[in-house]
Amino acid sequence: MKILLLIDNLDSGGAQRQIVNLAKALKQKGHDIHIMTYSLGDHFQAFLRAHEIPIIEIPKNFTLKYAGLFIHLRKAIRGIDPDILCAYLFRPSILALLVKPFLKDTKVVVSERSYHGLERGITPKITRSLYGLADKIVTNSHHQYEFLRRKFPKCNDKIHTILNGIDLLEYTPTYSLADKEGINILAVGHVNHIKNPKLLIRTMAELNQKFPNKFKVTWVGRNYDRIGKINDYYKECVQLIKNLNMESCWTWTGKQYNVTAFYKEADCLVHTSIGEGFPNVIIESLAMGCPVIASNILDHPKIIKNEFNGFLFETDNVSSLKKALLDFSNLTHEKRFSLCQNARKTAVENFSLEKLVYNYEKLFLEN
Repeated sequence: MKILLLIDNLDSGGAQRQIVNLAKALKQKGHDIHIMTYSLGDHFQAFLRAHEIPIIEIPKNFTLKYAGLFIHLRKAIRGIDPDILCAYLFRPSILALLVKPFLKDTKVVVSERSYHGLERGITPKITRSLYGLADKIVTNSHHQYEFLRRKFPKCNDKIHTILNGIDLLEYTPTYSLADKEGINILAVGHVNHIKNPKLLIRTMAELNQKFPNKFKVTWVGRNYDRIGKINDYYKECVQLIKNLNMESCWTWTGKQYNVTAFYKEADCLVHTSIGEGFPNVIIESLAMGCPVIASNILDHPKIIKNEFNGFLFETDNVSSLKKALLDFSNLTHEKRFSLCQNARKTAVENFSLEKLVYNYEKLFLEN
């Protein structure tokens, strides 16, 4: 099949990570793959070029702005004439659905990567008003699947869930559990209110009052909203750490191209997000054999089980997160090793790249 994957940019992000994973896997299965974007970004270009996947950039700096973008994008898509046009995220999905009437035999698949409880603005509403044009609608989480089925019952036959997937060969656990003092906590994500780092900061402050220097945090992820634009929320987090005298036990690394080394050094991943589709970082951490301590929301309890592969805590609740961290720190060496093994097992059974591409190929071939 000739498959065109459409997304807004190739900067760091969960949707971007998944669409390039899908591109790689589909190409390995022998499909003719192109990625189209209207803002290159700098994070995944090298990855795609290393796998010889063509990148088509549609510049959007036209006088007519999105109207001009649509005209150029329509021409480029018709020039490729794909069997499948698959768009990730709302704005690319709008463009794909508006282009569809100009395509002869192309099947259009759109994919939501969000949590409806945090959606703002008119863009999601516009996208969903066009869902009648879609051949298939994909979510990457069960909670969003259920939401769309309730909201758009006429589209129920089109709506499917395909969970995120990763190349498990790139995430190989070491199970290094040498005896050591302290707990090294890893957090991964864009520093913003949705990822909720302030909860972890406040929790760490309470823990370190009773257990000085026992818990240390490394936060990996970009601390800007857009290049050149100051992230006020990040500045608030830095000030909060300073006010609580937490600077000695908290490290910001900024954006990283390779996070696997951080998983290897971590005792656990803490994910304080208040809502999203399904986080890649949880999958990656599990695959690395790194137990996950996550907020008890959305799809998290379907994957994370207390004292099996991690712990759950109540959303935005310092006491609950503190208890989860203390429960984890009090595990015996043997029990913690069991959590590491179960974490890897969970990833292998649920989030392989092979499973991802199988589900998409099946979807693309369905009538």
